[in-house]
Amino acid sequence: MTNDPHDEDAFLANKVRCVGLMMHCPLDRYAKNCPFHKLREEESVVTRVNQIKNSDAANLKRMLHLHESCLAQPAGT
Repeated sequence: MTNDPHDEDAFLANKVRCVGLMMHCPLDRYAKNCPFHKLREEESVVTRVNQIKNSDAANLKRMLHLHESCLAQPAGT
């Protein structure tokens, strides 16, 4: 991580966004290939949050990119 506060803000914002997505799919798709699918199966919310909390910036960006790709897909695909 750099000392740039904008990078830190973006990193924190991505963590917060991932926490929301690991709790619920906004499109109710719950696809098996969703990067949040396995997290949603975890029974303990604390474990889920800790996995996001311990993720690095690159992993969070990857997960969010895959999420955005899924959102762009037509329903039923």
